[in-house]
Amino acid sequence: MRRLAFWITLAGTTIAAFVVLWQTALPLGVPGEWEWNRAVPVEPLWLAVAPLAGGAILYLAFVRFSSRRVERCGKMGLAGWLSGLVVAGFAWLWIAQESAPENYQLSKAVWVLYFRGSSGYFWEARYDPRSLREYLGGYVKKMEEGDVLHIGTHPPGLIVFFRALIAATNEFPVLTDAALATQPESVRMAFTALEESAGPTTAALTRADRAAIWLAALIAQGAAALALVPLFGLARRTNTRRASWLAAAFWPTIPALAVFLPKSDCAFPLFALSATWLWLTGLDRRSTWRLALAGLVFWLGMTLSLAFLAVGVFLFVVAVVRFADDLPSEGAGPRRSGAKPLAISSLWTAAGFALPTLAAWIAFGLNLPAVWWLNLQNHAGFYSHFSRTWWKWLLVNPIEFAFAAGVPLAVAAAWSVVRQIRSRGRAAPEHVWAGLATLGLLWLSGKNMGEAARLWIFLMPGLAWFSAALFETELARRPPGPDTAGRGISPASRPPGAGRDAAAERPSGGPTESSPSDWALILAVQLAISASTVLRVTGFHLPQ
Repeated sequence: MRRLAFWITLAGTTIAAFVVLWQTALPLGVPGEWEWNRAVPVEPLWLAVAPLAGGAILYLAFVRFSSRRVERCGKMGLAGWLSGLVVAGFAWLWIAQESAPENYQLSKAVWVLYFRGSSGYFWEARYDPRSLREYLGGYVKKMEEGDVLHIGTHPPGLIVFFRALIAATNEFPVLTDAALATQPESVRMAFTALEESAGPTTAALTRADRAAIWLAALIAQGAAALALVPLFGLARRTNTRRASWLAAAFWPTIPALAVFLPKSDCAFPLFALSATWLWLTGLDRRSTWRLALAGLVFWLGMTLSLAFLAVGVFLFVVAVVRFADDLPSEGAGPRRSGAKPLAISSLWTAAGFALPTLAAWIAFGLNLPAVWWLNLQNHAGFYSHFSRTWWKWLLVNPIEFAFAAGVPLAVAAAWSVVRQIRSRGRAAPEHVWAGLATLGLLWLSGKNMGEAARLWIFLMPGLAWFSAALFETELARRPPGPDTAGRGISPASRPPGAGRDAAAERPSGGPTESSPSDWALILAVQLAISASTVLRVTGFHLPQ
């Protein structure tokens, strides 16, 4: 009965998503405040559907083929399969973008990254004449100007990134030539159109400028695909290799990635997942270098966007849950308090965060704490310039989030979370409670009243992570033996160094929710909804 209810829910929500996108004019947002536009394909639809269908079939075939082998291969073999999955995810994102309506293909990278109105980081890096030290030293004053859009609400990390790319393409002609050689025809045509439309006061783009813009797009897409590696590591803490592999394979199929690349939001999950994986495994293994590196990666994220504050909230809630689990409980024996090891772990992570913050202040005169505070103030000022209604976005944001992540994956994640909480109660995995708390706080805070489909991309890998428990198939494939009873996982594939919510703590009894072929159908539907969204929704207002 539960399986039937799951498939009815999945089918109903997926059909509803298709109908809303293609058969209605329902606003994708809140009218008068913020809406995403629908694309109107000018060419026959089958010309776009054909490559999407071919790419989806190849991607699904690779995931299915490799899922049978990752369980038994060694570490080097696993690294090779993960590399292959990254390449397959990158290829799917390439095909999905190139299949979008004209002007929203990979060519959108030119307009999105060049113009100040779309982001402004390239423009700021390219045309500000000051040295890097002078620029960063004056960044606090720049933030005090009160810009409520892109530059004023962001730390300088993305500008530094573009400065480095521009310097590299100017310094190394070989790099410029190699980058330009990889441009598809749509990107070349966009650069030509950009230069033809430039006014007399606009500086012409050099070959190095073109290469820097295109390299930024490739790096963003590569980072988006590479995020499935730490995602696999996170899922692996509490699940078999195969279930973790299947969960990670869903990440590149999230519609928001193909729609919003090359925006930096699509690269943020790599930093968010890496910091989370390093911190959790550092706690599990009492590894000081992992904890310190987690602080450094979190610092890097905070130099890019204040969205990483939500990652800090997630890690804090995990720490609270761990501490609560270690407290003595009534009727049970005394437990060793987790306060001391958690405090020591937090100090190592704080050191990994504080030292580069201090180094930036000494080397460049960049007061990052002041910048972050001013970024928050400028972000709050955005809503004084642009009217938003809190209660409307309270209703719209969860729906928009599900559409952007893919309704099939959202349903699988919700089903998995509810199942784990119902079966385990308070003993449900710590990352489930932390994820629900973080998403709930962000949702209720009203920090994103509009554009949640883009701004919440860094949260979307969590849906794949939470779904991993749904893809466990050991009990479905054979009766539990003495080593697997009550675990749903074989000794050979038990996650090494798992945390408090390790597989050994799973309750016994009952079949798993998914059979060995269920995940393939869910992934196929996810690919279909992703392709449909790419063909129908535009993430940018671009010149025609």
